[in-house]
Amino acid sequence: MVAGEERSHMESDIRNVVFDFGGVLVNWNVRGALMSRYSLQTIAEFDSSETFRRANAMGDLGEPLDKVVAFIREEGCDLWGDMMQWYIDHFRDAIEGEMPGARQLVADVRAAGCHVYGLSNWSMDTFRLVRDSDALPALHLLEDKVISGDVRQIKPHRDIYETALTRFGIEAGQSAFVDDHEENVEAAEAVGFCGILAHGSTGIRRDLIRLGVDLPRLVAGDEVETSSKEE
Repeated sequence: MVAGEERSHMESDIRNVVFDFGGVLVNWNVRGALMSRYSLQTIAEFDSSETFRRANAMGDLGEPLDKVVAFIREEGCDLWGDMMQWYIDHFRDAIEGEMPGARQLVADVRAAGCHVYGLSNWSMDTFRLVRDSDALPALHLLEDKVISGDVRQIKPHRDIYETALTRFGIEAGQSAFVDDHEENVEAAEAVGFCGILAHGSTGIRRDLIRLGVDLPRLVAGDEVETSSKEE
């Protein structure tokens, strides 16, 4: 994992960067879809529950969303089933735009000569609602995407990374993978990617520079820096 390490330009030959979406390029927040009907405490209990995590994973694996709602109603309670249905029906409100700096980061990576791709755990039923949104221009800069609900594979399992490599026609050893979950980064590294644990676009930029990607460096006063405080 790159974060916290110093690497020379001679140690890598990154030609491709594969980005996760939620928490990396897309600002996704369950609360945005639910807060018009439910208290913040109720939302926090729902969002942090193992039942919601499992239900969300079902959707990410391509299960029909009515089946997901039925599962959370049975395993949790009617209230949570109602919340899940409201969340699905108002999913666009859960997308609060891009992560700060995301579009320019992807544009700079492309300008540096790297290919850019996406690999995300996401239900296709909800991804279709936002994939063409003008509020998410960074997604439109990607050359191709692998969505878990489409291929019915999910991070951190090895198969989805191998599917992405095959689909994109790239080699893991020449590719960086960026995700905000450590287990997903470690799984990518096990396949051969150079993993980057995301802490805001400035942190991603810093780590790509450390890997030798020729990105514009950050400016502080009269000096150009390769690192800064995280966003």
